[in-house]
Amino acid sequence: MKQAETFIKEKSHTEYERENIQYTLIRAKRKSIGIRISDTGEIIVRAPQRTPLREIETVLQKHMNWIEKNQTKAANRQTWYDRLGEEQIEQLRQLAKVRLTRKTAHFAAIMGLTYEKITITRAKKRLGSCSTKGSICYSLYLLLYPDSAIDYVVVHELAHLVEPNHSKQFYDVIEQFLPDWEERRKFLQSEYMHNPLVQARP
Repeated sequence: MKQAETFIKEKSHTEYERENIQYTLIRAKRKSIGIRISDTGEIIVRAPQRTPLREIETVLQKHMNWIEKNQTKAANRQTWYDRLGEEQIEQLRQLAKVRLTRKTAHFAAIMGLTYEKITITRAKKRLGSCSTKGSICYSLYLLLYPDSAIDYVVVHELAHLVEPNHSKQFYDVIEQFLPDWEERRKFLQSEYMHNPLVQARP
């Protein structure tokens, strides 16, 4: 049985171009330093337990352009989420159920695959997921992206029924049915988000 990861979580900061950059540092059993931007734009750093703070801050400053870019994206996405009231969210859920059920059935038939069921969630971080039992979850917020990007996510999740990981074989499955999947994936960015309820046609 795999032992649960132990970690120490602490708040910290570093100076960058005279600005005090706040971040959350998680010291854990790992071999390298990793940086993630949360949905709210928070900087989360994971580092080996004995890594010196100076080394961690050097890595942070080296990747500051990437950090700022992704914080901007997170803020833009959050702006879109905040624009939706509860009534619109429920409308979006119903629209997502119709469109994503139809799209999944369409591509599953083309790919010669079967799945268990489809569930629509309010997840903001993960737009889609596929369980080992063949159940597929989509975030209702997936509908805020262009149709070509939505198709990519649908095929992506269906491909997990063939390859459960993200290996080369997995992307080979996607490419077999969406040769332009890399271009489609680029549209899963905040600058391409829109409100499908303005001209909603199930």
